Amino acid sequence: MKTLTMTATLLDIISAIQAAHNLFMQEAMLYGSGDTPKPEKECLCYSDRLSSPDDHSHRTRNYYFSLADKLVQSAGLAKNEYCFTAICRYEIPVSMLEATPDELSAYRFTY
Repeated sequence: MKTLTMTATLLDIISAIQAAHNLFMQEAMLYGSGDTPKPEKECLCYSDRLSSPDDHSHRTRNYYFSLADKLVQSAGLAKNEYCFTAICRYEIPVSMLEATPDELSAYRFTY
């Protein structure tokens, strides 16, 4: 296990992955219900082209592994399943979102 001190970059990556997961899940529910027609091909957003629009977990994984290696490494993260799973399961407290960059060092992330 590796424990990292929270930084603005690390928090941004975790937030982005979790936001993407929520978006993909909502899209799957919206377009998977049968009540809403799928968007026309020219209207597809980038996220809909990453992989199967029906598999939000797979799409989230693809999103994480498509991030620039330098960005991931600069935050102390690794492109592996352990790190990806830890990011998805991490609960970001409201106090962390309200913290200044200097105050973020009081928080930890472990994978």
